Amino acid sequence: MDENKSKRTDLEIANEFNRLFDEIPEPETDEEILEFLVESGYDPETLKTQGGEFINNLIATNWRFVSSNDIDEAVTKIDDVPIRKEWSRGQLTNAIQKLSASLAFGGKQPSLAFRNLEELTDSDLAVILQELEYKARASGIDFDLSQG
Repeated sequence: MDENKSKRTDLEIANEFNRLFDEIPEPETDEEILEFLVESGYDPETLKTQGGEFINNLIATNWRFVSSNDIDEAVTKIDDVPIRKEWSRGQLTNAIQKLSASLAFGGKQPSLAFRNLEELTDSDLAVILQELEYKARASGIDFDLSQG
């Protein structure tokens, strides 16, 4: 074996895979696709069902697919949650961490889970807390922030 072949670059390896994939004929008709899937051990009806469930879940959980009326309604409901302007920075941060943990435990991981809270203003923290409180209420998660 040629010792230089083992020292190929990533680009050379990728090009080799591209060449190999180009040699594999692609199915062109629905019948060929179904035959390929069955020969590969897949059940086309199961794939269809799982694909539909995936798409429906994606649409249900992604705000990009929500109507503007639904967004306006959610904003109104968020605004119904009081902003805790009188709370100290420590109280806000503790409450955010507490609610984030509750939402994560409930399977509703907040998108700000990895945000550095120390870099945010108190006003930003109060708004984040408001949104988390709304999300917890909407998810049916019980929480008590009376201790701040």
